Amino acid sequence: MSKFIYFYILFIINYLLTNQKLCGNNEIEHCIECNTKLAICTKCEDKYFVLFGGYQCISCNDKEYGQIACEGNCDGSRYHEINMTLCNKCKEGYYSIDGICHTCSSGSEKCVKCSYVANGDKNEYTCHECVDGLNGEYRVNKFDGKCRTCDEPPCSECHYKVGTEYDYICTKCMDGYYLSNDRCHECYDIDNKIPSGKCKKSYCPGTSNHDKISKCKCNDGYALAYQTCISCPSNFQNCHYDSYTDKTKCSKCDIRYAITAQGECISCPIYCYSCYYDENTKSAKCKNCYDYYVITDQGTCMSCPDKCNSCYYDSNTQSAKCNKCYNRYVITDQGTCMSCPVNCNSCYYDSNTQSAKCNDCDFHYALTDQGTCIACPGSPCSSCYYDTNANSIKCNNCLSNYVLNSNNVCVNCGVGCNFCKFQDEKIICINCYEDYLWDGNICQKMYVPQYCTNHKKERFSNKNEFVCTSCDYKFALDIKNNKCIHCPNYCTSCHLDDSNRFICDNCDLNYVLNETKLCEFCTSNEEIGGEGCLQCKYENGINKCTDCRNDYIHIDNDYVCKLPSEVNLHIGCKNATSLKNGEYTCKICRNISYTMITKYNNIKDCYPSENELVNCEYETEDEDKNLTCTNCLYRYRFIWSEKYQTNICDNQCASDYFFNNNYNIRGCFKCDDESGGGQISYNPKKECSYRAVDNHLYCNSCKTGYFKYNWQSLTCSKKDINCIECDFNNEEKNLNVINV
Repeated sequence: MSKFIYFYILFIINYLLTNQKLCGNNEIEHCIECNTKLAICTKCEDKYFVLFGGYQCISCNDKEYGQIACEGNCDGSRYHEINMTLCNKCKEGYYSIDGICHTCSSGSEKCVKCSYVANGDKNEYTCHECVDGLNGEYRVNKFDGKCRTCDEPPCSECHYKVGTEYDYICTKCMDGYYLSNDRCHECYDIDNKIPSGKCKKSYCPGTSNHDKISKCKCNDGYALAYQTCISCPSNFQNCHYDSYTDKTKCSKCDIRYAITAQGECISCPIYCYSCYYDENTKSAKCKNCYDYYVITDQGTCMSCPDKCNSCYYDSNTQSAKCNKCYNRYVITDQGTCMSCPVNCNSCYYDSNTQSAKCNDCDFHYALTDQGTCIACPGSPCSSCYYDTNANSIKCNNCLSNYVLNSNNVCVNCGVGCNFCKFQDEKIICINCYEDYLWDGNICQKMYVPQYCTNHKKERFSNKNEFVCTSCDYKFALDIKNNKCIHCPNYCTSCHLDDSNRFICDNCDLNYVLNETKLCEFCTSNEEIGGEGCLQCKYENGINKCTDCRNDYIHIDNDYVCKLPSEVNLHIGCKNATSLKNGEYTCKICRNISYTMITKYNNIKDCYPSENELVNCEYETEDEDKNLTCTNCLYRYRFIWSEKYQTNICDNQCASDYFFNNNYNIRGCFKCDDESGGGQISYNPKKECSYRAVDNHLYCNSCKTGYFKYNWQSLTCSKKDINCIECDFNNEEKNLNVINV
């Protein structure tokens, strides 16, 4: 043996010892656990998984299998079985069922840690921790190992109590459970041995029914048998227990099932949705089949013939026969459906030839003697017929712009002709298209002048033009030349006079009509105020100014702007009206800083609101148009105003003055001023008031040493010569000395 062979054998042995595990007669690389009897690997190294029935360990980096096998929620080795990669151990928060990892929340919604153990026929799922730990709303229910709030079954009402067996105390149980030692326990039947979890109402220890027979009411899907709830047969709706046969019997079965004499539910025949049980044949027979099926004599459902909408069962032939076929199909003598000929809308069945023959062809097709449909000749032909004698198709109607000639051929009416007739071997046009005109021989193409909106279907002069009757916006019709000409600037509508001169009918905003019947800007027109007019319009044949400058007054009924000096009104007036006598009266003041007053001849004007003249009842004007107040409003009195250099109306006199409203001497006077109607003997202290009714002065308060009696001021010495202060009691008519 050469050295090369020797060292190669040593290398192989070392490789097998370090990288392979002997599983029976198989050496599997990267295997760490195996079944020696089956000679397969059951667990691979980390980052490897079992594949191909345990005969190989594949790396997680394998492009074909590794990416799928090593993804997901598996934590640890994997194995491959029947084209599926399965997991030996799942990550935290997951549990494994048959090698598939499921989230803990799928077993209990609020569970984050759990386990799953296969225990014979019973698989046990147990949650170990719920969301938010021990302080959360949910706890592991030791009754069923799931996350629940304490008001979930079997406890319907409770409160938490840390340190108790279940961390909460139950105060009320659901039906089928009774409360004992703060917990809910399952009720038992009368013998106190058999649990009745399938029973809605049962005997419960400690109740008054302890010595009585329990009247149990079972849940849906169960029947009561000797105080026990037993399962109903499958495919039932309601069932009961038959003590004679010691079995449950159905009272009513699910849809598509029939109830037998033994109380069982058996399936209806195929394609049947309602059936009954035939005691003679001991089988279910159909009462109603699905659409496109029919009931046979044997109570089964048979399919209708192809292309058939509805059918019946023929007992003689024991077959389904059609009584109504699809559109474009016909019933044969055998009860089947046969297709109509091509391009046929409706047909009938010919028993002699055992074929379908057409009686109504589609549009643009003709019916032949053989019951088939043949297309009409050429596109201009809209309808045709079959000529039996000539054994050919002939046209009898043409499309628009075509006419039938003597040879039953559609010929064109000619350019521009919409409808024509064939007469004396000639084509005569009856009606031309909209933009054509008949000139006696042909339809002549006509044109509408530019900007023309309406026209007559008549020729203008010798031109190929229609006669225009109206033009577009801002265009005028030139009748002589059959043209639409643009209006002059700022005209919205216009026309031409007899001399073909433009006349504006309406102007743009802020333009009015001038003497030349053209439109000009507001400020250019002196008729409406010239520069004083800000906005204007020409309306109903009248130039109107609609808004004036602030230093002008708008005359509403004349639609013009005037300066205040032109209408003898104050600048405070904004809108005025012209009167028949040539004067003007104000209607609206410019703003709240001005107040409207009435002048002579009922003329109204606006003056500044702070002007005391506004309190005058009447005003007059002198030759210089200065206002003079002649009478004040009630409770106002005359005083001289240096500012206005005239008497104005005021409503307050100074202290020690009174207001005399007498027309001859109206004004403020001192209380002791005889010229103003005062009386010195009264010697009032401060305020006086004068009543013009009796022309007497009435005192409001007296000076020291006087007292007021009947609105008069009398000296205190009337009581005591040395009295300097006194008080008069008007009710007792007594004078009391206060200070001497």
